[in-house]
Amino acid sequence: MAAPIADVSGLHPNLVTEISSMVEEFVTDLKRGRLGAGTGEESNSLSTSAAVQMIAIMGKIVELFQEYEEKSDSQTVQLLRSGCSAKDVASNQVLRLLQLVTMAGDAMLRSQFCVLLLMNVTRRILSILREAADRSRAQESDLEKEAKTILDDVGYDEEDTPVNSPHSSSTTELSPSPVTRKEGGLQRSGKRGFSVKFAERLDEHNYSAPTMQKELTPASPLMKRTSSAIAGQMVLKRAPSKRAHSDDDGNSFPVLASKFYEEAQGGIADFREEVEGMTNELCKRACRQLHSSDTIITMGCTNTTRRYLVEAAAARVAFRVIILEGAPSNPSAVENLAKELRAYNIDVQVLPDSSTFVVMSVSTKVLVAAESVLANGGMLAAVGTHMLCVAARHSAVPVLVATTTLKMSPYYPNDQLCTRLVRIARTGAQEMPWSTYGSTESILPLSHGVSVGDGGKGFVVHSPVTEYVPPELVTLYASNDTEFMPSQIHRFVRANYNDFD
Repeated sequence: MAAPIADVSGLHPNLVTEISSMVEEFVTDLKRGRLGAGTGEESNSLSTSAAVQMIAIMGKIVELFQEYEEKSDSQTVQLLRSGCSAKDVASNQVLRLLQLVTMAGDAMLRSQFCVLLLMNVTRRILSILREAADRSRAQESDLEKEAKTILDDVGYDEEDTPVNSPHSSSTTELSPSPVTRKEGGLQRSGKRGFSVKFAERLDEHNYSAPTMQKELTPASPLMKRTSSAIAGQMVLKRAPSKRAHSDDDGNSFPVLASKFYEEAQGGIADFREEVEGMTNELCKRACRQLHSSDTIITMGCTNTTRRYLVEAAAARVAFRVIILEGAPSNPSAVENLAKELRAYNIDVQVLPDSSTFVVMSVSTKVLVAAESVLANGGMLAAVGTHMLCVAARHSAVPVLVATTTLKMSPYYPNDQLCTRLVRIARTGAQEMPWSTYGSTESILPLSHGVSVGDGGKGFVVHSPVTEYVPPELVTLYASNDTEFMPSQIHRFVRANYNDFD
């Protein structure tokens, strides 16, 4: 049985309880549809609402972690009292925060909603924390002064011995170096030693950062890792890279705690504001891509494509639109989109999916949305998108994908059919759950609540909801930031995600 989080990383039990409660509330709200997208033109999609809520939780986790680390019985204070160097204690504090954020992010995957998107949010938060740590680095003299201030604030007695609190005694093995106390502050002798048991349980080559798929150690039933229960998942396991890394790569954070937390909270707040306005920024660029001479084919109706088309129509761009039903998606959403566009005097036709090749010859652009954009320039999109893109390529019609940068993921397919996903990282690929199937009731409704499976005696109904579209079928990605060619996606991914995460 896995040990509690508190026994692994020295977290206060009350902190774990509070975080578990927030995670469980987030998962419950998603599963019960409480994070509604709204109905107004400025409303965000459910995925964006979930991302914003997740970022808010991450910000609260950082705030709570800082609060508990300032208490007299925190692991940070106990390490300082034990004589560990201020540099090692600061690094330990940042590493434990990275691990905590990773665990919380992985626990939120229990919602089984937009797995790659939620993983992207967690990795972006980890990247923000690393950037904050880089901006908060300090000299050892400054770290020692801050350590002395911390001990003075909590009340330090020279006769004190290391305190073994319930949430630190089982986690920390200290080999303290002799520390002499002088008027100028804390001064260390030449020899020092420091080890934390929870860190030793991680990758023997390099802790790097808490990766998204590290084995979780639940503090309560609310913080369990349940990604293996995701329906239709595809999993890739690969051994860690044997490439040598220096000890300081992604593992040393000699930071001033006060500055680090200030930088981290500022970065998270900026990230949340960016995500909240991503769809608005994307739709403002619609007029650059859609023109009055265009005949646009789209499939189904997502929040992104709806707002993208409506924004262009509101700007008096008199294009024509052919909407394919995108069965078995909600037909009422397609009809509502057609009515909304007709209100702007846009010529709209709603046709079945089987008309794709027939009408492609009269179109000038194909507009689709992506569930996730992969690092190789391909994308995971709603079923039927691949067929539409193949028809567009046959007729030499450009394919425009309207998406936000948050959906650009550091994963790429390991083969042409995308049967598995591989993460771009120095330490190799990790387990990657990929949900590809939805409810079978959209294909074959159950009569009187009787399962068509019938314990293996009946027949099996597959209801795929996501499929892979290779990069050669995509012409351009229109995002809230700029326009990307498929070959440019990997550059954006590497610039916004840390290899260690």
